[in-house]
Amino acid sequence: MKGDDALVFTGLKGGPMRRNGFDKVTRWGHVVEALGVPNPHFHDLRHTGIALAADMGISTRNLMARWGTTTSGPR
Repeated sequence: MKGDDALVFTGLKGGPMRRNGFDKVTRWGHVVEALGVPNPHFHDLRHTGIALAADMGISTRNLMARWGTTTSGPR
């Protein structure tokens, strides 16, 4: 898949990487255990990415477009 909708991380066959594939490739469980992060979830990285981008001054409009959000307030 190429273009604006291309996947950043792909499975071995070029499709979307599934959670179990990600865990195997990155050793996610070992990493978070070594860091001592309590009850970690891969999705937490999404929140970290948004917070870091916001800290760098990315506009709310751009953040919302990038992360596919339609509202900026709490749900």
